Amino acid sequence: MNNYNPFVTAMAKSEPSAPLRSMIKMGIFNGSETVLDYGAGRLRDTMFLSRMGYDVTAYDKFHPVESFRNKKLLSNAYNIAMANYVFNVIEKKNDLIEAIKEFRSINSDRKFLSIRCDIGAMNANWVCNREEDCYFTGRSYQRFIRHDEFSRYFGKHKVIGKTSSYWLLELL
Repeated sequence: MNNYNPFVTAMAKSEPSAPLRSMIKMGIFNGSETVLDYGAGRLRDTMFLSRMGYDVTAYDKFHPVESFRNKKLLSNAYNIAMANYVFNVIEKKNDLIEAIKEFRSINSDRKFLSIRCDIGAMNANWVCNREEDCYFTGRSYQRFIRHDEFSRYFGKHKVIGKTSSYWLLELL
């Protein structure tokens, strides 16, 4: 797929993502944080937190609106940086590794990310790309990252939540 763009994987929904709802229930946000939504997609988490009164910045390398692709946003300091489902939709392993390095380098007090691990959700019509260890769904790519791969990809971390479809990590 020559013109692959991870932005097309961003789901157009009105409610916030399940990982963000979990983070709110856990009390991760106290009302005064500055937040970077890394890989913001269609901005549903960004808009939800903004409506709650948080100072939220959206960054997405593939967003069609140029202001959300501005790398200068990554040089600001934030209380919280979050990346929900971002690393599951990057096709090439080299690009995945670069995105993880970029996320880890963000100046933030705390970093959270959610990872899809539910390979059981895979559809029989998806095409496996064994070279890149991901699946083409017909519209996007999905990469399922196993728990035993977390440390290799993300370094020191703590699992702070998990469901049947995602794990929520805090990078240490």
